Amino acid sequence: MSEKYVEINPLDYHITPQDIENVSKAGVVAVHLISFTPEYFSQKPQGEVMQSISITETGKVKFNSYLPGEKFGALKNGRQQQTEIGVLNSSYIFHFMLKLLEKDNYKKLDPRPGCWQAAIDYTNGERRNFYGPFYNETLISGIDVNDFIIKLTKIANPSLFGHVDALAQLEQCLENFSNVTTEANLQYVYQALQYCIYKKVAVDTMVKASGLDLAGEKASITGGFGIEPLTLEDGEHALVAMTSEERRNAFPAPYFVMELEALMRYTLNQEVLGLFLNPGTHNFLLPKEIIQAVLDSFDIKN
Repeated sequence: MSEKYVEINPLDYHITPQDIENVSKAGVVAVHLISFTPEYFSQKPQGEVMQSISITETGKVKFNSYLPGEKFGALKNGRQQQTEIGVLNSSYIFHFMLKLLEKDNYKKLDPRPGCWQAAIDYTNGERRNFYGPFYNETLISGIDVNDFIIKLTKIANPSLFGHVDALAQLEQCLENFSNVTTEANLQYVYQALQYCIYKKVAVDTMVKASGLDLAGEKASITGGFGIEPLTLEDGEHALVAMTSEERRNAFPAPYFVMELEALMRYTLNQEVLGLFLNPGTHNFLLPKEIIQAVLDSFDIKN
């Protein structure tokens, strides 16, 4: 016997009877989601690289995950889970999916790390497909559709809508660009940076040892201590951003943790070439003009 599904009060999620009537009028019979993790394009993927979930109007939920196959790009079956959430809960999810996919920023995109794809099936046999970039959030009237679906379906460790760790995503995109230096992979790096800004991700940056001692635990960018630039082989300078403890240990120096966006804005006002991401591994130099472009193009209203 299956576990009792979650019963919610629709008013807690701003769902009205009119919303449910609109779902019925739309004639939705099923929604499907496919999400790609950063591991999908890795040269040596580990763990799940793709997940799919289908929800029908009768309340049936089917979840599948996929692992890397024997050859690059190949997939093999991973976890499988089936459950039932009830007709009303399905209609609630359909309501949020219809509202979410009304947004103008969901357009056709190629599969990429963190990208997701959605499809809606209708009673007339029509299927509408949607593609979403990973730097967009899934909020409708203050409700996160990702969290809402997870709550109702009770799927373990899902990555719906490509919701993955922002720093892990950036590191994977940097690695992909290092391996294959295409314009498309470069754009993925820029989008990963946008997502890190949105998520207010913090990174490590080098500081002068004396300045760090003076600043103490409550140090800040306005505290008067000096952020130390890295001297490049040609004598030019760049500030440094390290994306993980592993990266920091690979490049020994005194470090201070600060939000990536603040560090990028600080870099624009310094006499340096730009921001050096992971100089111990990826060696990715982000020039000032690109920093400005990323900041200008970032829109938290997505």
